[in-house]
Amino acid sequence: MWDSLRSPRELLVGAAALFVGAAPLAASAHAQEQLTRPSAPAAAPTAPQPAPAAARTREARNFIEIVSRWTKTRPADAPAPETIEDLRLEQLGRLVHSEVTCTFEEVRLVDALRAMRRELKLNMMVFTADPTGRSSVPGIDGELLVDLEFRKVKGLALLEALCAVAGADCTWQIHNGVIEVGPKRYLARQEARETRLYDTTDLAIDPPDWEAPSSPGGVSREIQRRNSDEVIGELARMIATHCEPDAFLPETDSRIDEATGKVVPRQHTTPSGNGAGRGGSGRKNPNTQASANFDPEQAQVFVTGRWASIQMKDNNLAVLAPDFVHRAIDGYGVPIPPPAEE
Repeated sequence: MWDSLRSPRELLVGAAALFVGAAPLAASAHAQEQLTRPSAPAAAPTAPQPAPAAARTREARNFIEIVSRWTKTRPADAPAPETIEDLRLEQLGRLVHSEVTCTFEEVRLVDALRAMRRELKLNMMVFTADPTGRSSVPGIDGELLVDLEFRKVKGLALLEALCAVAGADCTWQIHNGVIEVGPKRYLARQEARETRLYDTTDLAIDPPDWEAPSSPGGVSREIQRRNSDEVIGELARMIATHCEPDAFLPETDSRIDEATGKVVPRQHTTPSGNGAGRGGSGRKNPNTQASANFDPEQAQVFVTGRWASIQMKDNNLAVLAPDFVHRAIDGYGVPIPPPAEE
């Protein structure tokens, strides 16, 4: 009855006093329990856990593994290649007569090419861009990362794959017995171009025209086949449009004069007529600014491109171009295998 007459404030004050008085008792009981309860044994050391998959991947980066074997060799006492053509075919032999197994994980492109060069004992030069900008020679980005794994492939397949990593402007060629890897525009430099003659004698024979037999109730008609000049013109067109077409694009309208270093207009020239046509008269091209002519009725068949050119010479196509363009036109000869002693 007395408690019910106390105010709410007085009740709260009384409850607080009881709580404060009980706190030391609770703390004492807890301390007594700690003294009487035995301590827990120390945890046994745990074995180290393997790194997460992501960490293992990071640790495996910059990993190079490459091994190879020769699938075909020549006798160890065979004479060494001496001519430029034999040197070219011997380097080609190391690419096509090798079986390569390799793993490249996050490897710089230039390091992958170097590993391949060492493994196959290639004469190889790689043109990479100079990050400092001190060199004016164009090159590929050697810092690009390569991530591939090949099993028992030809060295040629590996080289093509690494060029693909570098981009569409990168290719390879064999110049003076050395495999060059770099941008097409530099591999096509003036001193790396050579003229090769492609025999077209079999195309220079003019087939006779003939008259097709008439169908029942119809009339006969004369069949006029294309002459040899027209066939060769079509061949030149196919080469210019299908075999490294970038090489046969028209040259720019200006050039840098080597003597003065100034930009000057480019002088376009057109080859003269190639002799008598069907009517017996010579043919001349009225368009002196043309970079290509595939119509023998207009003028001699020719192409003047920025990296390569084609002209008719007797019964041959004379092609001035770098090696990678010639390879697209006619391929290579029979590769020479490496010596057995290797």
